[in-house]
Amino acid sequence: MRQSVIGIIVTTVYWLAVFSSLAILSDYITALLESSIIVASIYFGSKIIIRLARRILINIGGFLVPLILSVEMIFRLRSIIMIHPQLILVPIIVNVFITYLSSYIVAGRGVIVRFLPPIIGVGSSIALMLSIYSLSIYYSIPLSIIIGYFSTLLGADILGYKGSSEKLVFGGGGFYDALVVIPLFSPGISYGLSLLSFLVMR
Repeated sequence: MRQSVIGIIVTTVYWLAVFSSLAILSDYITALLESSIIVASIYFGSKIIIRLARRILINIGGFLVPLILSVEMIFRLRSIIMIHPQLILVPIIVNVFITYLSSYIVAGRGVIVRFLPPIIGVGSSIALMLSIYSLSIYYSIPLSIIIGYFSTLLGADILGYKGSSEKLVFGGGGFYDALVVIPLFSPGISYGLSLLSFLVMR
């Protein structure tokens, strides 16, 4: 019962985050439809695992769907990213390092990430970049999806796994995987710090 309630809360919060990101970059009707499809795909796709190699597997909901969403966010923000590529490159590099230091391997479960340091790292680095380039704080949500996903993929699932004999399941935690959770909670920190910076510098 308790797990079901937690699942509903996480699902709702994730839907709100995805909807907010898409609504910033498109109209509300499109955002409503796309966010519902994405969250449903992550939820139900979490039960589907595909083997790529003998020791490499991918979880559809925990890896593939967030990857598609992140690439879509990059495409929609391409006009800004082409002018300021460092807007995503610098935070990704910094947070790959933070995520790597926050990850460890557990036998039978693969790479585990301590969520708090990467969430704070992603949120604060985005807030700093938005402040430097005087961009709207609303961009903190889609940027968190992009940076949170790729820094976790590189720092935990790839670098954190390096040299291990354990099987690697990209997005193995499904709906509760770090690839989903870190981009989910970091926008709040980024948005809050960006708002604070705006009020202080006003």
